[in-house]
Amino acid sequence: MANKADIRRFLREIRKSIPGGGKQKQQMIERVKASILEYLTEEPDAGYDELCARFGAPEQIAASYLEELDVSDLKKQLTIREKIVCAVVAGVILAVGIWAGVVGYALWKCNDSANGYFERIVTEDISTDVESGGT
Repeated sequence: MANKADIRRFLREIRKSIPGGGKQKQQMIERVKASILEYLTEEPDAGYDELCARFGAPEQIAASYLEELDVSDLKKQLTIREKIVCAVVAGVILAVGIWAGVVGYALWKCNDSANGYFERIVTEDISTDVESGGT
């Protein structure tokens, strides 16, 4: 049987060549995988080059898939990916901002204590003076 690494490489290159994601992309990959496994029953020693010769280069398979896609579906997939990237970037920026705030506050407090600045609240208990007669 063909080297499993060759099959994984072939499918991975197809997957990378198709933008977006989603159920349709996964279904297409599964169909190609099923076709490959069926082909390997006839040609068990086929490698990566034989897979390319039989099915076409991964880029060609991806191109034919994209030609079959409706433009609105492709646009929807790309929009979803764009939103995910924006959310991740916003999360990273927020995390860095919070981290910078915490570090800045810690440095500020450290600087205050290093310069001899500290707050001490002094309270006097005057109730003992009143009870003892104020002497």
